[in-house]
Amino acid sequence: MLSPTVKNLKIDGDSLDCDCVLAQNDLCFEGHFPDFKLLPGVTQLHFVAQIAREHLGVPATFSKMSQLKFKSFVRPGQTIHLSLKKSPTSLAFTVSCDETLCAQGQFVA
Repeated sequence: MLSPTVKNLKIDGDSLDCDCVLAQNDLCFEGHFPDFKLLPGVTQLHFVAQIAREHLGVPATFSKMSQLKFKSFVRPGQTIHLSLKKSPTSLAFTVSCDETLCAQGQFVA
């Protein structure tokens, strides 16, 4: 699976904020609506989990998702902003683009 380019990484205890940059022609946009390319929700979740593992030391797997909502599309060329908050039993997250909430939810241990 692909990894975004991470910029403006800020870690404060159990919280993380960063920007993720994907190229206009990134492979993760291929095959998901050829005339209206967008970043699949599963790829957004993969990016959240991957960055949380790398920078917050969260487990590689979770038992379930909670309060998962996809609110807006992520389109090619947009910069994604991730906000993560780790607790002993969960990882809460938001994904936004241009100050518009795109996704939110929790991974639960």
